Amino acid sequence: MRLTVLVFTVCLAASVAHAAEFREARLDDGGRKLTITQSDGQTFAAPMLDDQDSFDKPAVSRNRRYVGWLALFPNMGASYSQPLRLSVLDSSKRTMDFVGDFGMIYGWCFTNDSQAVVYKYQLPHGITSIAFQMRRLRDGKILRSFRLEPIKPDADEAKVIRANTPAWASCTRDRMDVNQR
Repeated sequence: MRLTVLVFTVCLAASVAHAAEFREARLDDGGRKLTITQSDGQTFAAPMLDDQDSFDKPAVSRNRRYVGWLALFPNMGASYSQPLRLSVLDSSKRTMDFVGDFGMIYGWCFTNDSQAVVYKYQLPHGITSIAFQMRRLRDGKILRSFRLEPIKPDADEAKVIRANTPAWASCTRDRMDVNQR
């Protein structure tokens, strides 16, 4: 019995250790398809959520064990598809989805150590708060949160965001176009 458990454990550890890493995530067909390439050269289409119609802002983590993207959904009260979820796929093909407390996700990134994701969200129009969250990839736990009060209409939004974004969330600012809304 012990030998069976030991063999199973060693085989399981070996399969996890040899899981292919991710090399690239590429948008195709105007964002309607996301093609993921593994380090062994195999490619596959990223999974879509129910009602999702497209993908945006794909990225591979520094350690190459995760690939992530924004999932966009149509018919949510606007004439364009909206980035409502951040999806992250790990090397064992398990997907985790993250959302903000309100609005849409406009910028996101993996942390430098590839252990978490950070994302920025807000409502798409009008004077609104801008919020940031850091979530651990292992279990989805919120590690950090920050909310920036609404920016006055006469203020330079990009400058206010740059000056007030916490250092841990600065990568969301660097990977996004603040005038995208």
